[in-house]
Parts: sequence; C-alpha cells; structure tokens
Amino acid sequence: MRKNTTPEIDTSPKIEYNNDNYVVLLPVADDGSEEGDEVVILREEGLTEDGEDESYGTVEDEVVLNQVFEIFKEKFN
Repeated sequence: MRKNTTPEIDTSPKIEYNNDNYVVLLPVADDGSEEGDEVVILREEGLTEDGEDESYGTVEDEVVLNQVFEIFKEKFN
C-alpha cells in the first residue's frame, strides 16, 4: 500500500505576463536535482480567504502557457 506523500517541488520566481503573475513548478528528485522535462504553470489568483497564503489556479490557454514557458526559459536557462 502506498502512503500519501506530498511531492517536493521547486518554484521559479514569479513571471509577469499580460499583467498577471505566474509560477512555474518543477518536480524535484529525492537527491535534490530537477526531475524530468515537464513543468506545471499556475496563475496567481490572490490571497487565500485567511489572507495568509497566495492562491494559484490552472492555466488552460495554450498561447499563455507557451509564452510564460518561453519567458521562463529565457530567464532561467
């Protein structure tokens, strides 16, 4: 039986595109290195109800995803 675990991720600094902020999530291997070649891009949606943490939502627009990823690659590769 597999126990529930929270995957470790690395986030990029916020990326601004069309007046919205985005983060790129990178999976991290057990040894601390980045894992695989897939990323998750989320749009910042504001603070949570308690005002403590930022909340993020999915991005479904392929053009936005591609543009944010291109900005990410230019800045961090």
